[in-house]
Amino acid sequence: MKYTAAVAQIVGGEDGEHWSQTYANSPLFVVAEVWGEQAVESGKTFLENIQTRSKTSLPTTLAEFQHFLESCVPENTHLAYTAGLVHEDILYLTIGRSGRVYVKRGDKTSSLLVKEGSASGRLQVADLVILASEGLAQTITPEEMTQLLKSGHPREIAEALGPKLHGGVGVPVAAGVILEILPGVKVRSPLVLGHFLTNLKTRLDGIKDLVGGRRIKVKPLGLVVVLLVVLLAGSIGWGVRKQQLQTRQKALNLKLIEWSHKYEEGLALVELNPVRSRELLTEVKQALEIELGQEQTPNSSVTDFLQKVKTGLLSAYKRTDVALAPFFELELVKAQGEGEALALYEDNLAVYDSRNTAVYLVSLTTKASRIVAGSLPAKAIAIHGEEIYLAADKVVRVSGKRTTPETVLESDAEWGQLQAISAYAGNIYLLDTGKNQIWKYIRTETGYSSRQNYLAADINVDFSTASKILIDASIWITKAGEILKFTQGRQDNFRLQGLDEPLGGQTMIYIDDTTKNLYILDADKKRVVVVDKDGVYQAQYHWQEEAEITDLVVSEALKKMLLLSHGTIYGIDLK
Repeated sequence: MKYTAAVAQIVGGEDGEHWSQTYANSPLFVVAEVWGEQAVESGKTFLENIQTRSKTSLPTTLAEFQHFLESCVPENTHLAYTAGLVHEDILYLTIGRSGRVYVKRGDKTSSLLVKEGSASGRLQVADLVILASEGLAQTITPEEMTQLLKSGHPREIAEALGPKLHGGVGVPVAAGVILEILPGVKVRSPLVLGHFLTNLKTRLDGIKDLVGGRRIKVKPLGLVVVLLVVLLAGSIGWGVRKQQLQTRQKALNLKLIEWSHKYEEGLALVELNPVRSRELLTEVKQALEIELGQEQTPNSSVTDFLQKVKTGLLSAYKRTDVALAPFFELELVKAQGEGEALALYEDNLAVYDSRNTAVYLVSLTTKASRIVAGSLPAKAIAIHGEEIYLAADKVVRVSGKRTTPETVLESDAEWGQLQAISAYAGNIYLLDTGKNQIWKYIRTETGYSSRQNYLAADINVDFSTASKILIDASIWITKAGEILKFTQGRQDNFRLQGLDEPLGGQTMIYIDDTTKNLYILDADKKRVVVVDKDGVYQAQYHWQEEAEITDLVVSEALKKMLLLSHGTIYGIDLK
């Protein structure tokens, strides 16, 4: 007899040099624990090796299983693992370096393996097995583990372990996989009724001929025969319907097992491989939605499972629902303040107030603020250190120490329409949407160099709808829902990957040389999407409030994201 397993996983914390994680993709289950400066990278490599090699073939003997696991361990790694493999009706178990295996069969519980070694045995339905890292074994006493095994379903055990791993001041580095052995599903051949139904039709036709003529007298015996045939036909119809429902349910059970495996794998990969995790969970979600669409009466197993998958997707997409809380009100600096643009350098936040044509400087840590300049019309703002640059028909500079505007770049006849400005490494970059060009000015001892084309001579780009320019060594530009990236004068092949839904039409970005990620304001969908600098999706923040957000800046060092809406700057804490 073949077996499958219901699975639950539990993972504690990490401290940089100590990391633990699980891998669960039936019939293979692994708990890893790693120590050292490269603990996280080594652990992920180990689990990625397992995932890759298991797709090709799985071991069929205990010796092969041991060799398979050892071959996946990266060189020069202080790594321990506890692993199990279900092969037909046998469970192979092995511990590398350290870990524990706990088993419950019937009313009996035991610690099957408590140190490095291997074991195997025949499975029985309802067996409970816990694969534990050494960190988990040290956190949970044997008595507590015995009580947990008696609590029943893997999910219940995982829920009971949760407070012990996450409820204290110090989160232990620990992980475990809980298995409940279930019978494999077999599909029986459908009932063949063809010959019987053919005979029945012949008999019914005969009865019809018998009673169809009005002048024929039907004897009591004939009525009895007709009644019996009707009852028999109803019974057969009910039996056929029942058989169809049973066949459909068995087919659905097979699908649910397959989808459950993908679901468990998707959850296990949330931290290890988030892109693959989202792919698997989305695939299961779509399959469940199709299944529901084909049913006249929704199946509760499918609807409940779909809800679980949607919850898992929220976790996989790292979606955080936030409330927009005011961080700073511009009226505190000047009455009727109306913010148009933000610029950030470390702790210094520069704000341009279009209504009062004024520039403010705000400290992110203390919220101390002051007016740096007034009566200074501008189209764009940038900051480097405490020096703030404003672009209009010329470029001027002000600072907290020098509030009198100083012209640093005179108006240039070659300029078309200056839309945005950025300051990087002391140099000035101007986005010219009229000439579809980026002008670069290098800082010198006496001021700035003459105008230079940043784009290579053979690069032609339409900047007519571009709105912002930011720099982190590469140059980033937003235009009409599109994000462009340039490096050394040439356009990079940058594209967004793994988003749960496309961006809306109103987008704004933030990035600098201190941020690890790129932050995309998707105003239409009331969210900020976070991707890494290769465009791979990382997380998103959603809000419900009706607020016209026009700009954003982000300080990863202070774990703060700021959104500008007229006279209010909202703050969101980064996770």
